[in-house]
Amino acid sequence: MDLTSIDDTAAFAADEIERAAGGRDVAWHMSNGIEALQRGVKERELISASQRDSIVRAALNARDEVLSLFSSPEDRQLASKGVDAVIGLAILWGEPPARRALRHPHVRPDLEAYARVLRNRCHDLVLLDEVKSRAEDRQAELVKNMLREASA
Repeated sequence: MDLTSIDDTAAFAADEIERAAGGRDVAWHMSNGIEALQRGVKERELISASQRDSIVRAALNARDEVLSLFSSPEDRQLASKGVDAVIGLAILWGEPPARRALRHPHVRPDLEAYARVLRNRCHDLVLLDEVKSRAEDRQAELVKNMLREASA
């Protein structure tokens, strides 16, 4: 059972997405923020208008940094849809059930899908960076060993 309050989840989502907007470890923070948002939206408890606005503002601020992670126009367009989906999910999270019921039944699953695609892509970039870092460590170790052997 998760003991994290809905307020903490909303604050964490907004904070992580805002950190992505800061330009450092963008993929890591965006992936974490989306995961928290997705977890929170599944709860029955609604967030406040101010919490919703914090997440929306963070996503708007992060858009350019997130798009810069991707080089192809197709990937950038998909990432843009993912950011839009994050905004849409934040709005849904703050809507009462009666308001949500007015939306087409495909809206939420589509938003969840686009947000998940962006989360996955960001997570993939983090994993690839970890692989690259380990490869660089191995190469540095190899060079160090070669230099040590050459000087012996």
